[in-house]
Amino acid sequence: MILLNLGKEALNLQFRELSVEEKKQLGHRDGIKYVGPSTFGESHTNIGKDFIITKVNSRCVKNMDQFFEAVKNKKSLMLGGTYPDGTHAHYYID
Repeated sequence: MILLNLGKEALNLQFRELSVEEKKQLGHRDGIKYVGPSTFGESHTNIGKDFIITKVNSRCVKNMDQFFEAVKNKKSLMLGGTYPDGTHAHYYID
């Protein structure tokens, strides 16, 4: 679980790295997967389950370490990526 503190709001979100099997199946070499709001609270985002984040604020993220670095000390985020069906999307969180 990741607790993102953005401005006045804290978001409880769960992410994980893509498995080797998922990378093969989806044709992704990198990115992290949004698996939903944590069990400790609801998310106030419109991010759909299984969204694969490949960019944070236009910065490529390949794994959780890069994701943590990209979101550190940010007041707002733009998450870019794709869904398993190939649909591209961007989400703004502030």
